[in-house]
Amino acid sequence: MSTPRVRLADASDFGAIARLGDAVNALHHARHPAVFSAPGDLAAHEALWSSRAAAGEQFWVACEELDVIGFASAKLVDEKPSALLKPARFVRFGTIAVAAAQRDRGIGTALMQAVTDWARAAGASEVCLNVFEFNTGAVRLYERLGYQTRSRNMALRLAP
Repeated sequence: MSTPRVRLADASDFGAIARLGDAVNALHHARHPAVFSAPGDLAAHEALWSSRAAAGEQFWVACEELDVIGFASAKLVDEKPSALLKPARFVRFGTIAVAAAQRDRGIGTALMQAVTDWARAAGASEVCLNVFEFNTGAVRLYERLGYQTRSRNMALRLAP
């Protein structure tokens, strides 16, 4: 198999992004059905990802031949100074997805590298992301790439 090519997404890619995003949603819904919507509404997914792109989020796709087999998204953030925080320019990583049949080929790493290269070129001081602890494959990837835990998001469920 050839090495997939990573490029910026265009409007024609959002159908494939929706399918890949729906698979990520299925994983999250299976673990946290009270939080995440049920998967399967590809039109809603396409609208979601397209609206995020319209709001300034960047999207990259990994392609093999003409097939989109992975995607990543990220947004540049300029944090204003406050009484608590210094000003900062950073990239907030959004989502990464690789088709199940294409995993363990370095596609996730290539997508993460594209985001990192873009962040550096934009003058960002860091790339931040959130990951659910149950997603051990993603955690391993991020740790292998040098990401470190800075904080922990915790919740107390009050209703079924």
